[in-house]
Amino acid sequence: EEVLYYGNFVSKNIIFYYPFLTINHTCSGALRGLGRALSTNVIGIFTMCFVRQVFLYFSSQYTTSFIIIVLGYGITWILAGIMTSVYLKYCYQRYYVR
Repeated sequence: EEVLYYGNFVSKNIIFYYPFLTINHTCSGALRGLGRALSTNVIGIFTMCFVRQVFLYFSSQYTTSFIIIVLGYGITWILAGIMTSVYLKYCYQRYYVR
C-alpha cells in the first residue's frame, strides 16, 4: 500500500515537468541531426547526473523529505530543457543562418 502511495505521489507531482523533458529530448535530437552529438551528451550528463547529485547531496543535509527527490528530477529537467534549447538556437544561428 505504501508503494502505491509513493507511486501516485510521484506521478501527480512529476507530470508538470514532462514538457521540459520533451523540449530537452526534441532539441537533443535536432542537435544530433546537426552533428552536435557530443554536446548533447555533455549537457545531459551535466544536468541530469551532476547537478541532480549535487542538489540531492545539499538538500539531504537539511531534510530527508521524499518531495525533494521528486523536485530534483523536475529542476534538472527544466535546466536541461533550457540549456539544450539555448544551445540549439546558438548553433542554428551560428552555422545555418547567413
